[in-house]
Amino acid sequence: EIGVRLVGSEMCIRDRLNIFNMLGQKIKIFNMQNVPAGSHTIVWDSTDEFGEKVAAGVYLYQLETEEFVETKKMILLK
Repeated sequence: EIGVRLVGSEMCIRDRLNIFNMLGQKIKIFNMQNVPAGSHTIVWDSTDEFGEKVAAGVYLYQLETEEFVETKKMILLK
């Protein structure tokens, strides 16, 4: 589970959460279009954009909005 907080008073138009492997390859994109501002939880089923399971290890997740980009590390355990 990844917790994100979208700040603002209107619907978020271009916000998304990207997941990268440690090689910098984007492996999953969660489009958060028309999601209202506030706290949200995203559940990643440890698959890539093709539905294939990814290996356990360290990944980066990046919240990208119109106002900012924030990147953090996470560890996927299986």
